[in-house]
Amino acid sequence: MSQPASDSQPDRELSLQEVLDGLVADGLIDRRQCEQVLFAAEQAGTRRHPLVTIAEQGLMSTPVTA
Repeated sequence: MSQPASDSQPDRELSLQEVLDGLVADGLIDRRQCEQVLFAAEQAGTRRHPLVTIAEQGLMSTPVTA
């Protein structure tokens, strides 16, 4: 039986960029939406949890093409 991923790596905070890159890689958002979130976060000047920052943008998933 394989070990859970949490046992193999120490806990650490994910950056906004890492979360967005994962969403882009999974096809859930596109690069334009990623840049939009990064710009908004930079303009806000406050440090929030990455998921809060993303949620505040009200993004819609990009359509999945088969």
